[in-house]
Amino acid sequence: MLSRFKFVDRCPKPTVDTGCTFCRPALPLPIKQGPLHNTAASPWKHVLILSHGYRTIFDVPSNIYNVPGTAQKLRQLGSSRSPDFPVLISHVFFSNYREVPSKPENEVVYLYPDNLRIEFDRRHLQQFNDKYLLPANHQPAQPVYNPFQKPVPTVPHSAKVDSDSEPSPIDSSVFLVCGHNTRDERCGILAPPIVEELQKVGKETDIFGYITHVGGHAYAGNMIIYPEGIWYGRIVPEHVQGVVEAYGMGHVIRDLYRGPV
Repeated sequence: MLSRFKFVDRCPKPTVDTGCTFCRPALPLPIKQGPLHNTAASPWKHVLILSHGYRTIFDVPSNIYNVPGTAQKLRQLGSSRSPDFPVLISHVFFSNYREVPSKPENEVVYLYPDNLRIEFDRRHLQQFNDKYLLPANHQPAQPVYNPFQKPVPTVPHSAKVDSDSEPSPIDSSVFLVCGHNTRDERCGILAPPIVEELQKVGKETDIFGYITHVGGHAYAGNMIIYPEGIWYGRIVPEHVQGVVEAYGMGHVIRDLYRGPV
């Protein structure tokens, strides 16, 4: 999808002050300077978990993998995955849109670059992993032989997830800003005014919100735009109008671009 975009050197300047367009929040540490291009590690798949149970981004612990839940289990299931097919797992919080599972026991995720909304029973997490997060013809890593360990019988998993919950395409563009305050305070300080500006100047059909740590918080504010997978760094509220304008014109801003995701 990114192939249809072209690069422009600079971010267009804002045309109106919405109230905090030119705000520059004070930060406890400076933002890292220097070229941004190729400072992002691109995952093969990105799982956005929406039904994680946290009320706000500020309630999320610093490492989502250390807390029992879907993120931790997916990471454990991925331990046999080849490093050539990395999967990034994030919690997201939409500020202008609400996603609710059809059943309390279900999980709702957005999956990119597949651009799919997928709902499934949490008991079927293994099937979700096998169907969407493993490459074709995947061969799991063989454990090191241990003559003292008793063999554990394995049960083959079906590739089927939930028959009553078919994946559906995501029709909206999604703008996500890292606001993982417990991971890095700079993200927690910068993200709220950026998201507020997005809500004021973005299209009504677009979705805006927060995402947990994606890497490179030294380049806060980090912004990811899906479905194209545009990853920006060092965003401040003053950039938002230009980012939205450039995106609408099919442009990627070179001096803010960290890489694809």
